[in-house]
Amino acid sequence: MTNTPSTSHLTELPELPDEIIWQILVRCEPKTASRCKVLNSVWNQSISSPEFAKQSTTHNAHNNAIIVLQFGYPNFIQPINWISMLYAESGVPLDAQLPIQGPHIFDWSIIGSDKGLIAINYSTDGVGSDFLIWNPLTGAQRHIADPFGRDIQMDTNNFGFTYDLDSQAYYICHVYKNTNIDHELNWRVYNSIDDLWEDGSLDQHSIQKLGPTTLMYKGHAVWINWVGPSFNTPHSIVMFSLKYRTIERFRIPSIAKNQLNYITLFRGYLCYVSYATGLPNSSLMLWKVNPEEGSIGLWERHLQIRGISIGDKPDLFLGNNVLLLHEHSGNLMRANDRKTTEVVLTTLNIYTEELKHIFYRHWHEEVHLDSLIVHNHGLLTP
Repeated sequence: MTNTPSTSHLTELPELPDEIIWQILVRCEPKTASRCKVLNSVWNQSISSPEFAKQSTTHNAHNNAIIVLQFGYPNFIQPINWISMLYAESGVPLDAQLPIQGPHIFDWSIIGSDKGLIAINYSTDGVGSDFLIWNPLTGAQRHIADPFGRDIQMDTNNFGFTYDLDSQAYYICHVYKNTNIDHELNWRVYNSIDDLWEDGSLDQHSIQKLGPTTLMYKGHAVWINWVGPSFNTPHSIVMFSLKYRTIERFRIPSIAKNQLNYITLFRGYLCYVSYATGLPNSSLMLWKVNPEEGSIGLWERHLQIRGISIGDKPDLFLGNNVLLLHEHSGNLMRANDRKTTEVVLTTLNIYTEELKHIFYRHWHEEVHLDSLIVHNHGLLTP
């Protein structure tokens, strides 16, 4: 057949080996890889395999971070919650339709995200409790019954969620105290391999109030232990081992404490964040925690920023950016005015000091931001 001008310069490419195609696909953004399932049955089988999901998760662990915000009305108005999802880099929103919304759900809360899965604790009656493990990308979900239920009287009540790629299992952790003066710290751990809850207690009279957030780090649930009459003084970092069900405590030195105190992950390190407000002397400091080295040389100053007003919650870091949350509720101080709510999310580069607004919402009513987490798309099945 005679070549036409449109085809005479085309070159037929050699067929790529299956291994090369595999390596290309596992490095693709999970959403792109998932779409390739429809190309043929062989690709569909490969991309749907547990090994592909594992490798894809490894290669994309720090790519295309997604911010998930959970909003709700005050409980005394109506127990309604919803979420917003957006890409952290661009602020572009994503579809955020929860699979458990409806009149049969009394309330729910996000307890964590890891390896592309989001864990949600929910109740249908306000007394019982169940968990949903959900993959927002694939829509896959699994419901887990909670034999414990809820106790709204708990003073310390912290949940955590993590996925272990080596064992391909996920864990739900629940640590609680009925009152902050109790000597016993109670724990429950669920693992998906055995589909089993285990529970127990530890004599930890020096631990008073844990929180406000749970950080998962190398098989441990991590909190700040707050002490004092009002439980507003940071005392130590508390680490609970999911494998051994033991507690380690690391005393926070006085030099590391400041007005606002958090824990975070920064470049893979567990860090303690301390922040002082009020320009021109405001400063944000990160202290690297080295649990493997024991108490000697435990803390080292990781970096310090001065002269920047960064809001009141500098507890999430994405690469070189700190995520800044500003939430304001109020009214115009006139009779019969309803409250308004504004939420602004900004990223601050800790080296260039560049600010970028990525999220803004305004409501003509009182709305609470209940949680903010960082999520990454993945192909793992709950």
